[in-house]
Amino acid sequence: MLFLDLVIMTQVAPLSPSAALPSSPGSNQPAQITELIIIKDYRETGIVSTYKISTDQGTIKGFSETDANGSTNHHSIVDSSQIPINLNNQTSAPVSQGNTTHSNNPIGMSAVNNRVTKTTEPAPVRSGVDLIRLPDGSYTVATLPSDPSNLLHFQQQVKSKFCYNSGPIDTATFIKSQQRVAYWVEMWTLMEHRSVETEERPYKGESASGQAAGNLFDLKNLPIQTPQTDIKGTQKISCPLVNTQRKVICSQCNGRGKQQCASCAGQGHLIPTKNNNNTQCTTCRGTGNLNCTKCVGACFLLRWEVLTIEWNTKQTVSAYQNTFLPEKKIRFRPKKKVFFDADHDWNNFVLLTNYPDLYETIAIRTPPDMARKFGQDIEKQYLTHYAALKPSIIMRQMKILIRQVDIIEIDYQLEGYTNKNGTHKGTNTFNYLVYGCDENGKAMIYENNYPLNCCGCLGPKAACRCNCTIS
Repeated sequence: MLFLDLVIMTQVAPLSPSAALPSSPGSNQPAQITELIIIKDYRETGIVSTYKISTDQGTIKGFSETDANGSTNHHSIVDSSQIPINLNNQTSAPVSQGNTTHSNNPIGMSAVNNRVTKTTEPAPVRSGVDLIRLPDGSYTVATLPSDPSNLLHFQQQVKSKFCYNSGPIDTATFIKSQQRVAYWVEMWTLMEHRSVETEERPYKGESASGQAAGNLFDLKNLPIQTPQTDIKGTQKISCPLVNTQRKVICSQCNGRGKQQCASCAGQGHLIPTKNNNNTQCTTCRGTGNLNCTKCVGACFLLRWEVLTIEWNTKQTVSAYQNTFLPEKKIRFRPKKKVFFDADHDWNNFVLLTNYPDLYETIAIRTPPDMARKFGQDIEKQYLTHYAALKPSIIMRQMKILIRQVDIIEIDYQLEGYTNKNGTHKGTNTFNYLVYGCDENGKAMIYENNYPLNCCGCLGPKAACRCNCTIS
């Protein structure tokens, strides 16, 4: 089995001409594989493997997600050609560019085992990949129950709720279940504000090139370290710009280096006493002058600019989904799977330029009915950060973390009851969401239309539907 278990690198494995995938189940003309790229991204919540198979008839892209317990969630295959691809007798139908097909019988990397032959030459390094090292210890990932569509989970939920009347749920009829998804998007930008102040001191013969500070953000190679993107509060640092040092005439003494003694008014002696004797001024010792208090007699000042840099983080959060799970439920769902995680320097106002892999990830791994809008909404979220820019403020770094919540939406029927929250699925059709498991393995369920969620403790005749009841 060919599997590049990458530790810190992404590798490209050149394949021999005999390595091929058949272009169709019954064809003798195999598609020649020219390149296989596998990237394994280790995270605290598990491993995300992305692979790309380049052939002379098109490109196959896919990914797999394995949680920390070792179970694989799902795979996708994307074929940019219009020819069906056969992987170990599993045939995928032709799909158009950019479409994703999901299989109930996931195809792992072992599926190309008997068709891929690695050459004896070592695979060259393609690019570096930063991986998160997992500390020792076991991890549990909150996933969906093994049988999320089982109405028993909802029956237990209803019977555990105070004020719910559980009578109707015992006669509920399962209709269908649908896969849904929600994303929790966190975005941080490290905003950097730069300003200069002028400082001065007596000149002592220092080098004074007198260069102008110029554009503050063009200043490079400064002895400063940029903090991490998601800092708390404000961090501030000052740095003298040595190349702006210049020698200037002291404005207080006009370059004389001396100033009149204030005690004797420059006379060198005090007012005559009763005996008409002049008393020498003890402040200036009879000279009538003192060294300038600003330049200390140097006649000149050394003047320079000091650059002050302030950092603070702007953070926004948003929820995106193709169902009706409240944002609070998405936010506090424990141990959400990492969908996308990147943190690096900001280079351009166009989000695509900074994160080209973000759009590819969305296109491959997001349901087709929400992929385009999801990308547009993330762009809008980013523009709220970009709007904070000013001539003295730039984005220094940017971090995007997207976490995913897998959801199952279940439709069921209750004869004799009407769905007062919406009849688009039928007057007696209701639904609820299963969006995870708690620490005890109990299904996490949300509903907003069960007909008897209020006053059920007083009996079925008193029970009713109340939208203010917390589900």
